[in-house]
Amino acid sequence: MTPADRASLGKAGRTADECRTVWERGQEAQLQKIIANFLNLREIYFEVDRMDKRPRSKGRPDFRVCYRGRWIGIECKADGGKLSTEQGQALAKIRANGGVTIVAFGLPTVIEALRQIDAQMQGR
Repeated sequence: MTPADRASLGKAGRTADECRTVWERGQEAQLQKIIANFLNLREIYFEVDRMDKRPRSKGRPDFRVCYRGRWIGIECKADGGKLSTEQGQALAKIRANGGVTIVAFGLPTVIEALRQIDAQMQGR
């Protein structure tokens, strides 16, 4: 089937990979909302790019957070989602410069990472 034929079918013409991509974007958008709400409730400073806009630089984490003097990059992923090469490189740069990185498949991952930072700060 040609791409034009598939396009004429709308959603029914999508391949399995295209369906998975659309599903992942929806799951990641929901996770971003949950994390943003949590950070707002805790009054933690963060920046996030809109999902419907392209980020200024490829691979940039979904959230850039400042928490207890730590710079944190959070990349949201749907279950089974994988980091792109650019995302992996961006997170590696953050770690190389003393920052913290989180690949979040759910809010508990973010909560645990913040608890670990709290514990490190109390241990000083």
